[in-house]
Amino acid sequence: MFNRKGNFLQQQGENLPNSPLYPHVKKQIQSGKSPIVIITLPIIERELEIWIPTGNKPWLSKTSKNINRTWLSIRPLVLAHGDTREAHKFDLLINTLNHASLFNEYTQITTLLQKEQDNLEKVFQ
Repeated sequence: MFNRKGNFLQQQGENLPNSPLYPHVKKQIQSGKSPIVIITLPIIERELEIWIPTGNKPWLSKTSKNINRTWLSIRPLVLAHGDTREAHKFDLLINTLNHASLFNEYTQITTLLQKEQDNLEKVFQ
């Protein structure tokens, strides 16, 4: 569950809040289409891959934060589709990404991100 600022509040047994904070979620679920924001995740992940060899830590950090923000916007949609397992797996991956500091850690995470992005897309098919 998230508060009004989008901060994660609860992890186990999540339910999508029935509050006016998520009107877009209801529309996208009812339309039966994959959310367009899912498409942006691989693009940002590719950006992370590009920055890894440069060794530019500020850009790696910035790109990681973009991935985190994008996930926070996708997460309620995944939960609304009832897939708490995929949400939990991606939460763990994002947590690992947030704590990465070595370049080989970023490389390992991008490999895992690609796999999990495919699984997230399957949630909406």
